Amino acid sequence: MVAQQWLHDVWLWAWYTRGGYTAVAVSVCVPAGLLFWQLSRLMLDAADGKLSPAALAFCLAVPSACICMYISVRPTIWTALLCAITARIMLRYLGSRSRRALLWLPAVAGVNLQAAQWPLLAACAAAFALPCPHELANPATRRAWSARAMPICAAVAAMCAASLLNPYGADGSLYVLKSLGEASYGGAIVEMQPLWVPLGPLFAVPVAAMALGPIALCRRSGAKVPAGAVAMLLAGIAAGVLHSRCMWIAGLSCGLCCAFGLAGALGEPMAHPG
Repeated sequence: MVAQQWLHDVWLWAWYTRGGYTAVAVSVCVPAGLLFWQLSRLMLDAADGKLSPAALAFCLAVPSACICMYISVRPTIWTALLCAITARIMLRYLGSRSRRALLWLPAVAGVNLQAAQWPLLAACAAAFALPCPHELANPATRRAWSARAMPICAAVAAMCAASLLNPYGADGSLYVLKSLGEASYGGAIVEMQPLWVPLGPLFAVPVAAMALGPIALCRRSGAKVPAGAVAMLLAGIAAGVLHSRCMWIAGLSCGLCCAFGLAGALGEPMAHPG
């Protein structure tokens, strides 16, 4: 078998040996605190530091609501933290065009913390290589997009190589593909079921709000949102509709897009190519 969260298990064992189950319950405060710190920094990065405390709280509301439903001792909390860090790395790269920022990506592959979801981090990074429509308008803009996207593709390949650095090698890296059937548990777990199972027809309300709200805000403010942030929002909504516990992915991306929109409403939108 592959213990797909072995490093997280070691973390919990260290707390358990010092304080039993009470310490295990308290241990979640560490990754949760780091997560919301990084989420705050991500929103501020997107808005170029222009968000007021109230605006920042607004941007954090949706990801907080989606993530808090599943904050527990499960390793997904680490994946959410690494996803926020990955998005920050990509924004820094888009803003500075310094390839040095991308060198951090292999270090946040996360396969040892949660092998089942490490590909999400690679997908998040790869999404920022997608072009905006205007970047395909003429040969000059296409060359500029290619120059931006190629280093991202190389960094994503490095993340895939780094995923092999686990006790199980290729089995650990490919865990998500090899365990798809078993991980569904025959649909017995409610949070692994489609969103309409627990919510019924009401599932359309949060989905529509998370999809249309940020888009309307960004269009109204004229914000320049990276194609990667929009792609992650749409992909997160699709994943969340199919498996309700994945809505935290959409929540994180929704907050990020809202930060861009509010930044545009408060001043000049931050220029993030792509």
